[in-house]
Amino acid sequence: MEDSSDSDDLELFAVLPFLCNEKSLLYGWRANSVSSNSSVSIINDAEVASSVVSIESEECCNKTYVSFPDSTNKVIGTPYPWLMMQIKNVSKFVKIEINVCDEPTSMKHFANNKVQKNTKTFICSNKQSLARLIDNKCSLPLKLESGWNIIAIDLESLCKRVFNTRYVHCNKIKVFSNCRIRRVYFSRDLYQEDEIPAAYQIFGHRNPLLIHKDI
Repeated sequence: MEDSSDSDDLELFAVLPFLCNEKSLLYGWRANSVSSNSSVSIINDAEVASSVVSIESEECCNKTYVSFPDSTNKVIGTPYPWLMMQIKNVSKFVKIEINVCDEPTSMKHFANNKVQKNTKTFICSNKQSLARLIDNKCSLPLKLESGWNIIAIDLESLCKRVFNTRYVHCNKIKVFSNCRIRRVYFSRDLYQEDEIPAAYQIFGHRNPLLIHKDI
């Protein structure tokens, strides 16, 4: 894993654009749209004066998405616990799916200290208002203000509080219609907007997802 930060004091890992590849915003991502009423495109957003990924669908919302990495046999692999996403609310439903690798918090039940690593999935959507837990999947409400939002997801905290496990790394991210995306990156800590490189900054509503709240 490479550190894509511009500062020695910050530890960031960008996935959109992957390793800050501005010339190809969706490099390393898979885009999927299945009908003439759905699209995944790169457009210029006047509000932030930069290129963004637009995901739109009038139907088949679960089949219109972008995912990273672009292959099922790849994983992101970063241990950084903070997932930061700059998402524009287009006044429609949107869903974010995050698959992580975790392990038990205690090793005392495992012979020879062989810890079984598992996967968990967090699904965040503005279509629901309550959290739900079914087996290894946790669905969480996603509150979006109008315009651009800065979504901060503490994967380490979610693993501990929801599943009583230890976060190891993130495997995959999938963002479904409908929304616009400007940046997606992981960080070791939750940095303030004026602490991060200019390329990561955006004026928007800072939206910590269920941070310091009970599920």
